[in-house]
Order: sequence, then structure tokens, then C-alpha cells
Amino acid sequence: MNVGWALLAAVLGLAGGVLVGGAADVLPRFAAGRRPAPVRARWHSTALNALLRRREDAPWPRLRLLTELSCAAGAGVLGAVLGPSGAFWAALALALLFMLIAVIDVRYRLVLNVVVYPAIVVALLVQLVLLQTSAQAVLLGAGFAFFIFAGTAMIRPGDLGWGDVKLAVLVGVACGFPGVMIALLVGAGAGGLVAAVRLARRRRSGAVGRVTMPYAPVLCLGAAAVLIVAPLLPAAR
Repeated sequence: MNVGWALLAAVLGLAGGVLVGGAADVLPRFAAGRRPAPVRARWHSTALNALLRRREDAPWPRLRLLTELSCAAGAGVLGAVLGPSGAFWAALALALLFMLIAVIDVRYRLVLNVVVYPAIVVALLVQLVLLQTSAQAVLLGAGFAFFIFAGTAMIRPGDLGWGDVKLAVLVGVACGFPGVMIALLVGAGAGGLVAAVRLARRRRSGAVGRVTMPYAPVLCLGAAAVLIVAPLLPAAR
């Protein structure tokens, strides 16, 4: 393991987390239909501000801190396993795109076409050109995710939106088949856990009604888990 490169990769991941936070301020302005109020983009590190005990004036400071630390940790793992390779840069780019989608959905309950469509193109190029994954595996992954999520969206339209369907296709392309199955299982498990916690809190507070939550973050978590953990498996080395 190249410890020096792993540390450098963690720094690169931290910088990527800063970019994700700033992009999450800017990109919702391009949403079709409902648009959130404009927010001034902030391109500084919340983690560094916390370390230096500086005042943090950016919105969602805890989410920004979690984003930066998660990106740094994930990039460090990828750097330790993959080294300074094309596979490292591909996995890091895809993981940052998934993080951006998740952060925007947490903040605004939006899955933006302006992010998802270019991300699908990037994932296709990574899989077919850089990693030379078979087209069959990529198409099977995308189709598997599409039919599951599109079917659920048509049967239960209040639970999933078509933005989630598009995101599922991205997960299928980025993870391929059978990796997409693991990603969806991880996402479903994380979603069930979050829903159970939220339901327990509502019951303790005496609130009634359905428990709702943004689904994109747990779906992105499943995809990121596959991207980061897959290189650790013996078959992937």
C-alpha cells in the first residue's frame, strides 16, 4: 500500500468535497419547474474552518462537514487500493458525482437532470472506454435498475419520482451487472434503517402521518459503496 498516495488521495477527496458543496449551491438554479431561492456559492472548506476554529457562514454546515470528511475518507481508501491509476480517477469522479446528487436532494429534494444526464455519459465513458467493461454488463445494469424503479414509480407514484428512476439508471451504468444488485440492496437497507429511525422519532413526539424522506441519498450511498468496496475484493485486483 502506498501510504503517501493514500494521504494525497484523501486531500484530493477533501478538495472534491469542497467542490461538491459549492456546486450544490449553484446547480439548483438550473432546475426545471420548482426552483429554490438563489444561494451564494461558497467555495471554502468547512472542515478546515472547524480545524482552525474559524466562523462558518455557509448554509448546512454539518452537511458540508460530513460531505468533505466522507469524500476524504472514500478517496483515501481508493488511493490506498488502486494507487495513482486511471481506475482511481474514474472511481473518484463517479463517487463525487453521486455525492453531489445526494447533497442536492437532501437540501432541496431535487434530482437534477443537469447533473444526472452528464453523469450517465461520464459513467458510460468510464465503463466502456477506461475500464473496458463489457457493454452487456453495463446495459444489463442500467436495464435492471430501470425496470425495478420505473415499475415502482408507476405502481406507487407517491413513493418514487422519475428523478429517482433516472438516478437508478445512472447507478446501473456506473456499477454494471451484478454490481447494481449490491448497490440497490445497500440503498434499500439504508433507506429502511433511516425510515425506521424517523418513524420511531415521530411516534415518540406524537406526530401522525406518513414518513417521507429523500431517496436519492441512500441510492447514492449504495452506488458509492460498490465503487469504493469493489476494488477491495480479490476478484477486482
